[in-house]
Amino acid sequence: MAERPARQGPKAQGAQVVRTEQITPHMVRVVLGGEGLADFSLSGFTDHYIKLCFAPEGADYAHPFDIAAIRESHPRELWPTTRTYTVRSWDPAAREMAVDDDGQGLRQALAWCDPQPLLQGELWQSLQWLARYTHAPLGEVLSTALPGPLRHGEALPETHHWGWQLTHEGRAQREKLRAGSRPRQLAELLAEAVVDEDVLGERMDDWRTAARSLAKRELAERVALSVAPQHAQPLPGPTLNPDQAEAVAAINAADGFQPFLLDGVTGSGKSEVYLQAINH
Repeated sequence: MAERPARQGPKAQGAQVVRTEQITPHMVRVVLGGEGLADFSLSGFTDHYIKLCFAPEGADYAHPFDIAAIRESHPRELWPTTRTYTVRSWDPAAREMAVDDDGQGLRQALAWCDPQPLLQGELWQSLQWLARYTHAPLGEVLSTALPGPLRHGEALPETHHWGWQLTHEGRAQREKLRAGSRPRQLAELLAEAVVDEDVLGERMDDWRTAARSLAKRELAERVALSVAPQHAQPLPGPTLNPDQAEAVAAINAADGFQPFLLDGVTGSGKSEVYLQAINH
C-alpha cells in the first residue's frame, strides 16, 4: 500500500505596507504589496481570509518565518502572533491587497480576573462533555454554569470573612497599653495571628469598641479572610418506622442478586427504604 504523502504546511509569504487609509475614526485600511505577493492568488469563493504573523517583542528571528522551526526552538511566548483578516480587495496587476485593521491588536493583560479558575476539575470536564453531547457552543454551556450576577456583568457579593490583626506599630506598642484595659485584652488576643471576627465575639464581650480604639491609633486593622470551600456533609436520614425497618432488613439480608417488590401507597416512605438499602 502506497504511503500517503506528507502534508505540506502553509507557505509563508511576505508583504510590505504600501500605504494606509483612515476610513473611520477606529478603522484603518492597510494596503499590502511587494514581491512576496507574486505567487498570491484568490480562489473562487465569495470571501477570502489571510492570516498575518507578527514577531513579538524580543524575538531573535525575522521574516521569512519558518513557523515549524520557530515552535521547535523557541518558547511559546516568542512564537509569532497570528491574526485573521478579511481581504477587502485584491489587485492582481498591481499585486496589492487591502485589509482593514481596528488598531487594537492584542492588548496586554493587566491582571488575572480570578486567582483560581471559576470552573475547574469535575465541573469543567462535565461542562465540556455537555457541550459535545448537545452540540452547543462551549461558551453558552459555560454561561449557564456561572452565577446569575456574573452573567449580567455584575460583581458577586463579598463572601469572605473579616478578621483583625495588629499592625507593625501595634505589635511594638502592645506591652505599653494599660494592663487590664479592653484595648490591651484585644491586643493580647491578636498577638499571635489574625483572628476571625466570629472568634473574637466568642472570646471577648464588646470587642468592637476596643477594636475601634486600636484602629484609631493605627495599632490594629481589619483584614479580609479567604474562606475555604465548604464540602457537603451527609446528614443522617429519618428514623424508619417498623414497616420500613422490616423492608430494609429483608433487603440487606439478601445474599447476591434477588428481586423485591416494595408495596406502598404514595407518601408511605418507599424512597427512604431505597436510600437506606443503598447506603448499606
